[in-house]
Parts: sequence; structure tokens; C-alpha cells
Amino acid sequence: MSGILDRIHASLIGLRMPRALEALEALEHTMRQLERGELSALEAIDRLLSEEHVTREGRLVTVALKTARLMPIKTPEGFDFAFQPSLDHGRILVDLFVDQFDLAGLGFTRAAHARTGRPGYHPAILLKLFICGYLNRVPSSRGLEREAGRNVEVM
Repeated sequence: MSGILDRIHASLIGLRMPRALEALEALEHTMRQLERGELSALEAIDRLLSEEHVTREGRLVTVALKTARLMPIKTPEGFDFAFQPSLDHGRILVDLFVDQFDLAGLGFTRAAHARTGRPGYHPAILLKLFICGYLNRVPSSRGLEREAGRNVEVM
């Protein structure tokens, strides 16, 4: 039986079919268990079908996320600082840090503005501004206002 699986494995490599190679590995594992008597034929079929079902569901979710064009979840590990070395790592990490919180659940909501006034800033933007201010030794709101007017990068 392993000779046939070896030939199938070689053919899949030649055809450059990586997904099929993963399925073949699952098949080989199940076949070994079947040969040792650890599984019955029906259990082996059930296991292979359930693995294929999970694989297809995963592919459907991946395709749906790509089709929906949702923004990927930002993590510090996934951010490539080599792309633009001039980026301030601290500001990027503050951005990623604040984005992890459910600000509405923590009680940060927008204040209602008058009809004649301009809409307020989003609470996440203000929180990021305050954290960056403290990291750069600008703890006062007036200092932050001056810094935001002088330096566009602050915003």
C-alpha cells in the first residue's frame, strides 16, 4: 500500500498541488491507523470526510474574507517596519495597542455636538494623541494642541 502512496506523492509534487499533498498526508496517517487496526473502515472514512469538510469550510471562510475586502487584524508581529524604516515604531505600536480595545464597551463615546458645531473627534484618535503626548513628554492638553498644529505626524 505504501508503494502506491509514494507514487501518488511523487505525482502530486510533480503537478505542484500543495493542497492535495496535505490531504495525502492525512490519508497516509489514516491508512497507517487502519493497517494497525486502530480504526475500522467506517471510522477511517468518517475521519477523512470530516477533515475534508473542515478544509473546505476553511477555504470558504478565506475566500469570503478576501471577497469582503475586510481589513486584516493589525498586530505588531505582522507589521513590516523594514518597508519604511523612517516610521516611528512607538506611534505604530500605540496605534495597534489602542485598536485592541473596545472603547465603546469601556465607556468612551462621542459627545453629541450641537447642530451648528463640528462633529467631535473619535475617542480612539484622542486616546492615541494623549498616549503619544505622554510618551513624548507633552502631558498638557494645550501642549498637545500646539504640537498637533505644528506637527502633522502627531495626528
